[in-house]
Amino acid sequence: MACISSTSYAEISRRFDLLNGISCHSHITNSSSPSSLATASRFAAALWLRPDLLPLAVECGRALIETGRPQAWLDLLPSLPQACRGAGRVRLLEGQAALVIGDLARVEPLFTERIEVNDLREGELSLSELWFGYHERKISAAKGVPLDETLQARVRREFPVPEHLDFRVKGS
Repeated sequence: MACISSTSYAEISRRFDLLNGISCHSHITNSSSPSSLATASRFAAALWLRPDLLPLAVECGRALIETGRPQAWLDLLPSLPQACRGAGRVRLLEGQAALVIGDLARVEPLFTERIEVNDLREGELSLSELWFGYHERKISAAKGVPLDETLQARVRREFPVPEHLDFRVKGS
């Protein structure tokens, strides 16, 4: 006979409440289609059942962020095993979600701890976009200036992407 696991009833209840919140609040987003919202909710449900599957965690994080629910992704992270939560791609998704909600203190350690994303390919802009977005929001908040093209150009001039984060394709 199959059994659930040694997960406590309190933990199962907490996860169910969290998952229910993800499903119930899916109508709040502006730009997501009902099918993408349903997909994100299904990923979250599957991740609840198998929080140890790294590819599933990555797809769930992407789906939640892309459907405008970065806080739901951040709320799910503590339920993942450390091996999964500490993976570079999961940490990158954590940084992206934190940036969207304006939690710059949660983004900064990704730069100071030298995040390593094993499946990052040359030409992927995730880390450089996170770097620029972090500095844009930091300056905007500190100086009270709008997040506009002028600030973006300034950040790109004054805050070049560190080599270990830069996977952009360089021109020959």
